[in-house]
Amino acid sequence: MNILQVTEAKEHTLEVRALASASDASLAWDLRCDIRERLVGFLQLNYPESLPKIRASFEPVGTLTIDRSSDDALLDSGVGEPLHR
Repeated sequence: MNILQVTEAKEHTLEVRALASASDASLAWDLRCDIRERLVGFLQLNYPESLPKIRASFEPVGTLTIDRSSDDALLDSGVGEPLHR
């Protein structure tokens, strides 16, 4: 059995479901991964503009400081374990 169904169509997205069968669970998992990778490869090759493009950049905003002055107060109250210093 090999079926490709459109299960959801929205303004900016299209959801498809691929149905296939295999003789055991291990082969079914391999088949599932292979189908997904080939569908993505097909889109990359033929319709690259249709794939999501998410970009992020991370810039340092400052120095992280840890206030350990409350460590002894927590230990005196019986809460928690000592932090490594």
